[in-house]
Amino acid sequence: MRKIFALGMLLLAGFAVPAAAQQGSWDSWYTIADAAAHNDTRQVEGLLAAGGRDPDAIESQDGRTALDWAAAFDNLPMAQLLLRYGAHIDARDKLGNTALHYAAERGRIDFMRFLIAQKATIDAGNRQGLTPLMIAAQHGQAAAARLLLASGADPRKQDFTGRDAIGWAAENPAVQQVFASKP
Repeated sequence: MRKIFALGMLLLAGFAVPAAAQQGSWDSWYTIADAAAHNDTRQVEGLLAAGGRDPDAIESQDGRTALDWAAAFDNLPMAQLLLRYGAHIDARDKLGNTALHYAAERGRIDFMRFLIAQKATIDAGNRQGLTPLMIAAQHGQAAAARLLLASGADPRKQDFTGRDAIGWAAENPAVQQVFASKP
């Protein structure tokens, strides 16, 4: 009954509810991360409020968590909502990335500050051993690299191939300069 009520509330609120969900298979495939992949904070909130949903569930298409999508979209309200409902700050997607990896990749400085303030693991390695600092260096995100270094990231930590963040910055002069200027 509760699920039917929640579905009805979503429909009344104007959410785009897939036909399969309306036919009763909502729980079997549509996750909070699926909703977050559409950058729809209201829909994520509706799913969380309906209960019985894992805020760390992995999205069905790309294998990301809702917090990963919030980071990718630089959606702080969604991230705050997810954490309020129990999402883990270091939840990992199918590649082992955390939200901090995605925020660093895109240079989402305010989002990174938020994650760091919430005690995100600075040097979390994904399945290839890449840390957020390595990701920032690889993608030319000098400000992100500067913030991670100031927050205690280890520029000498190595991925599984033996490459460190400085090595990942080889193609990005602006990031190389960040490493060169670090005392």
